[in-house]
Amino acid sequence: MTRRLRLLCYIGSLDPGGAERQVVTLLKHIDRAAFEPILLLAHRQGALLADVPADVPVWCATPERAAWPGMSRWARIRQFARILAEQRIDVVYDRTYLATLDAAVACWLRPTPRVSAAVADPAVQFRMYAKRPRWLWRRFSRWAYRSATRVLANSEGLRQQMLDGWQLSAEQVLTQPNAYDFAEMERLSTQAETRTDSRTVLLTVGRIDADKGHADLLRALAAIVQQPDRPEILWRIVGTGPALPELRQLVDALKLTEHVVFAGVVANPYAEYQRADLFCLPSQTEGLPNVLIEALACGTPVLSTDCPSGPREILAGGEYGRLVPVRDVAALTRAIQDFLHDPAAWREQAARGQVSVRARYAVATVIPRLEQILRDAVG
Repeated sequence: MTRRLRLLCYIGSLDPGGAERQVVTLLKHIDRAAFEPILLLAHRQGALLADVPADVPVWCATPERAAWPGMSRWARIRQFARILAEQRIDVVYDRTYLATLDAAVACWLRPTPRVSAAVADPAVQFRMYAKRPRWLWRRFSRWAYRSATRVLANSEGLRQQMLDGWQLSAEQVLTQPNAYDFAEMERLSTQAETRTDSRTVLLTVGRIDADKGHADLLRALAAIVQQPDRPEILWRIVGTGPALPELRQLVDALKLTEHVVFAGVVANPYAEYQRADLFCLPSQTEGLPNVLIEALACGTPVLSTDCPSGPREILAGGEYGRLVPVRDVAALTRAIQDFLHDPAAWREQAARGQVSVRARYAVATVIPRLEQILRDAVG
């Protein structure tokens, strides 16, 4: 009998987010006859901890107390390396930029094959997280990805960004889309409460930062509600992030408090998709936006910016939803007005998109390919 491979999955935490949900999906669906999964977190926290399968051990890489002040990262990496040795790990799967930096050093200390999953534009990630001196951080980041056995990009556009951003070889970087359990998604979406508000509901889900374009969508909403016919419209903003205070101030400045609801982080976003009339993604950059796939999978019409990676692939160039230029408030305004004028046509597009994403991104389609990549990494 072939020994099962001991797979360690590493990510920062299990606070609700797209990358975190993808790790949980992998842990739930990876073949137990071939793999023995273990979860390692930089910080043992997050609502999604409750969704980790019972047979998956959960470890924390960060000691309760670091040996020296300011040495928490090094202590975490040393703990990571010890776990690799003690648990006899065969292959590591890390997801997100910061997780890759930790895993690269740990797998150098205790040599272990590693598959690193990238989920966002490397230029944006570097701008958000790089320490000083930045030239040294850039070299460290490039080494971290180059030292991986394989680098996985969740869209073809992101694959090209990884090749260009970190000067990786074409053979090393593979396109591996995200996986979704659509049966579970459908079950959760039915938990939506009955709507009592008759207004048209726009929805965004995700981190609130400058790159996500919330301010552009807010200005489009302002242009719409200031029209003479004043359509009855409400925007639900699900998520939190560093740009939240500024966004709240802009809502007040534009006198839109009666049209905007800040819902915060929600445990079940699928119920939100089910209640919404139109899902909006005004981002300036993406990898493969989970939220766009999830909205379509729930049959919700979608409006997205045509940002460098992800939406065009998901929407087949606009066949399954509307694409508008990045940072174009007027185009966002016209698209929302078009939806208000003819929602039936948008729902027909969404119905076709629902069939498409459920075929392309189902766990039964995506997970077996990832399993083979992990086996090949062990070699």
